[in-house]
Amino acid sequence: MQPFESSTTEHLHLRRPVESDARAVLEYWSDPEVHRFLQHPVSDDVSEIQDFLGQLETAWENGDSYGWGITEAVVKGDPESGALAPAR
Repeated sequence: MQPFESSTTEHLHLRRPVESDARAVLEYWSDPEVHRFLQHPVSDDVSEIQDFLGQLETAWENGDSYGWGITEAVVKGDPESGALAPAR
């Protein structure tokens, strides 16, 4: 099975995560309230997050598993839209 690379609705955009997402992932992973629902240890080390994102990339390329980053829908002309960021 070949997964979709991205999908967009009116409000949300699902896309393949990339290593440059590490700082945004670190921000929400370090939030204890968010972390109650996650199955991995809390991390405050961006290199651990980058390693995790690299593992996701390898799994994707091997066809082992697929994960997506969830962002706000991309708005044409808005360079901030489509970036991973904690919920506001």
